[in-house]
Amino acid sequence: GYYWSFYSNIFDFSTTWLLLASSVLDEMAASSDGSNLKRYMNILRLLRLLRVLKQLKRLRKVQLMVETISTIVTLSAPIMTLTGVVTYFFSTLAVQLWGGILYESNPALAESEYAEKKFWVFNFNDFLTSFGVWVVSLICEYVPVFPDAVSRASGV
Repeated sequence: GYYWSFYSNIFDFSTTWLLLASSVLDEMAASSDGSNLKRYMNILRLLRLLRVLKQLKRLRKVQLMVETISTIVTLSAPIMTLTGVVTYFFSTLAVQLWGGILYESNPALAESEYAEKKFWVFNFNDFLTSFGVWVVSLICEYVPVFPDAVSRASGV
């Protein structure tokens, strides 16, 4: 009838029953063989959310929210550019000052929090990892683990 006349309803119906069947089979088999099927069914279920997003585009309040966010992003371009340039400068400086001192076999870092948390990827050995340290510091506020590790490893 009317329900089956829409392809989106047929897709929802099929996805729901396939997900239910994959969950039941996964519980009955109790092995990891069916886990891939369940993962793909979950991906199909996520595709159902696209229908909701299509419906949200029609709402005036959602349109206003998207316009507002677009305006904020557009108008914040100068300050984001400045932040990027400053971070670029400090990343380059940090590579020159502390590049190569934060590595896993460094004995000065053996008992540090940096080693305990396994922050080895956050180092100043190249520009991208240095940039990552500064971005983490900007997003997470002050992270005392990094200056402590640099202090221990450099002897400063």
